[in-house]
Amino acid sequence: MKKLIIALVAIAFISCGKDEVSKGQLDPTAMIKIRQAGYASKAPSHVKATASTHLSALEIVKQCTQIAFYNVPMFGNTPTGRGWSPVQRDTASIIPALKMWGTDIINMDGKYDRGFIEATDLVFQKITNSDKPNMVIDTIAYIPNAVLSSAAVRIEKAYNEQNYTECYHLFDSVFVFTPITGAEWRELKRQNKQ
Repeated sequence: MKKLIIALVAIAFISCGKDEVSKGQLDPTAMIKIRQAGYASKAPSHVKATASTHLSALEIVKQCTQIAFYNVPMFGNTPTGRGWSPVQRDTASIIPALKMWGTDIINMDGKYDRGFIEATDLVFQKITNSDKPNMVIDTIAYIPNAVLSSAAVRIEKAYNEQNYTECYHLFDSVFVFTPITGAEWRELKRQNKQ
């Protein structure tokens, strides 16, 4: 009987350990990859987007100065933006990507941060002459609101289940952008189709 109890305790301990390993650990160095929608299955990075007025995925990764987005519950009706450091631009891989820090969703204290993940109207911008009176801000891509809201639901569910491995898998796979021009973006906004 004593051997049976020891065996059951050992099995329970091993099972708990496996569950914890399968859910992973918090990783403050994790990155969020943002790639072009449908890109992996279509073309090498040097091929232009289908519309000649759009930049290719590689061009977007190289030229994007910042993203701008809204999160009205957190920041009011003011756009929030963030730029990119060189380490956040992956131009060498077959699939070019911009990278954000995983701490933009799960912060250094392990708390779920809604600032970026619950954003709307997220656009990629190229800024020229940024410190001059003739500054130009050009919209070159966007992440559809439906993509952001779907990602938020899936990532928050994994986070609440403490399944950090799934969180990081989602960071690596669900954020996709679509090339667009400023005029096309304004028309999407006018039609409320963003």
